Amino acid sequence: MFLMKPEAIDRHIRHYRRYMLAGACLFAMEFLLPKVSGVSLGLVVSGVMAVMLGAVGGACHTWRTEKGIWMLSALFFLPSLALFLFFEIYQWMSMDSAFSTLQGAVFTVDSLIATWLLLKQVRFLASVTLYNRGLSRQMSDGSKDGCRYVNHVPESPRKEGSD
Repeated sequence: MFLMKPEAIDRHIRHYRRYMLAGACLFAMEFLLPKVSGVSLGLVVSGVMAVMLGAVGGACHTWRTEKGIWMLSALFFLPSLALFLFFEIYQWMSMDSAFSTLQGAVFTVDSLIATWLLLKQVRFLASVTLYNRGLSRQMSDGSKDGCRYVNHVPESPRKEGSD
């Protein structure tokens, strides 16, 4: 199934800082690692997409209780897709005509990781949008059985003092 289970959404939200840190490290590789045969080994697109994935998780942490988070999660989709396309097209156009095997390998690895992160983000955003939209409808209707997405979602146990 394409949608994430509520437990997987909560797990992603719990670990959003890890995604952001990993993305910052991937992005920093561009500047910290030496170039090999004139080819940078940084994974810039993957780093940006990992930071976006973490930002989305941090922004949607109240998806079970806050009415209207579905609009925020739907809104996050467009900038993340635009950033992905911009970076991929820019990276593709900036490659040399006589591009080396190493440059092609770095580009391929970066593109594959960034695409996987974008798909994970789309799954997360679609899940939050549908579950929270059902919650918003249920809260505005005042009915207990009007929501097919939220009724089966138990409240997640939250630790005191954790975000």
